[in-house]
Amino acid sequence: MLAVFSITIPFFAVIGCGYAAERFRILGVASRVGLNNFVFYFALPVLIFGLMARSNITGAIDPAFFGAYLTASFGLFIPGLIIGRWLFRLPPGAAGVQSLSGIYGNTGYVGLPLAILVLGDAAGLPVIITLTMDIAIMAPVVMAIIEAGRADGAGIGAVFRRTARTLIKNPIIGAIVLGTLVSVFQIPLPEILTRFIDFLGSAAGPCALFALGASLVGNPISSGIGEVLYICLIKLVVHPLVLLFTMTQIFTIDPDWVKAAVLSATMPVAATVFVLAQQFDTYVRRCSTAVLLSTIISVATVSLALTLLE
Repeated sequence: MLAVFSITIPFFAVIGCGYAAERFRILGVASRVGLNNFVFYFALPVLIFGLMARSNITGAIDPAFFGAYLTASFGLFIPGLIIGRWLFRLPPGAAGVQSLSGIYGNTGYVGLPLAILVLGDAAGLPVIITLTMDIAIMAPVVMAIIEAGRADGAGIGAVFRRTARTLIKNPIIGAIVLGTLVSVFQIPLPEILTRFIDFLGSAAGPCALFALGASLVGNPISSGIGEVLYICLIKLVVHPLVLLFTMTQIFTIDPDWVKAAVLSATMPVAATVFVLAQQFDTYVRRCSTAVLLSTIISVATVSLALTLLE
């Protein structure tokens, strides 16, 4: 356990540094936005592109992996919608955001760097695949639910078109697609390009964690603590266990990929879910609190997961 803490504590310490920098106004709003943009548009896409381009994608990807992950995701998302509607009396859009919070973890900012550090570069590919499914499948489903639940909504067709445009403009999706093409067609990368990828990509982890910490300031733990604790329980405990079950009992998945996927499932609620909630002005306060509280609790749960996975 001590060895596991020696790995996880530095990660969460960087998050703490980002929180302190924003809390004591060392950064400022402009600096925080700039750091987030640097990670989102440069460092993280370059890191993902490098991992995808240098992976043997055609020989590694297993359709069963997609089936296992989506089975776990929808197996929790659909009951979560029902619970949100009937237990917490939430409107459809808010129930959708609440349910998404229980399955969409902070994979890009925390899960990917941690998985690579603990399990090696080979763990990057399965983690990126889970991130892609969350971005390209689960998030659009919630957007459609929100829009459909609005009396003045533009309709599913309009939501689909807007979502498609958003995904096309997303640099992470672009990096995944481009890296996949390079891998599939075995396009050699010049040494100068690989050095650039390694140099810039290495900044993704610490900068992303620092930016995440800064984004947690101003998200107070306020009313609705029961709903927030419910989200944390689903995200940090139930989701990893359900995913472990689908990948070992329903589908047959490579054990190394199981470890990477389950580790990514232990991540706290993604800041992306809060961004989505803010964009649609739906379930914003509870979602904000869930991001903060799940990040704090995940210090212990991620360490425990690493110990059990070993």
